[in-house]
Amino acid sequence: MRASTVKLAKAAQYVPTIKFVGGRHPVVAHSASEAGLHPCTVDSLRPGAPGCSSVDEVMKKWLPFKVVPYVNPKKSAASSGSASSKYIFKNRPLEENEVASISQLPARFKLRPLEESEIEIINGGGV
Repeated sequence: MRASTVKLAKAAQYVPTIKFVGGRHPVVAHSASEAGLHPCTVDSLRPGAPGCSSVDEVMKKWLPFKVVPYVNPKKSAASSGSASSKYIFKNRPLEENEVASISQLPARFKLRPLEESEIEIINGGGV
């Protein structure tokens, strides 16, 4: 059984190699009166201000998402005989050396199953 990196780090009394210049930065506490408006605020509006819309008002105006089927205007032109598209699907039977699914490929082209030793290496975190 291999020792984990956490155990190794604790045993070696890990010291970080990055050295920061200077001390800790002071944490500045802002009060509500000192806090300025956000730079992206429109017309100095704050949440709950008289000109600000509430969430309920906005949600009432939203319409639910509606799925609209796409109608291709060129489809009728393509079916009438003029080939306006570069590729046109033709439903045809499979020819020789063609397969309909990747599972029908010959054995030499299929992905080989994982061996138990490979599974153990992967589950163990790698080499």
